[in-house]
Amino acid sequence: MQRGYGGSHSQRLSTTVSGRLGEWIELGGSSQQDDFERSGSLHGAGGQTSERRSIWLQVEELP
Repeated sequence: MQRGYGGSHSQRLSTTVSGRLGEWIELGGSSQQDDFERSGSLHGAGGQTSERRSIWLQVEELP
């Protein structure tokens, strides 16, 4: 991992997959789940939020 000015960072991943031409292949992804609580003068609420991000690859043959 590299950290640069401004607090950004990057990561690298290397993998090998196999599939048929034209087929979409999920390479991987990440998920995040947060618990939250809100309070107000008239009501309160709590719960969870979740977010999933995926990376997909489609291989096509060039003419």
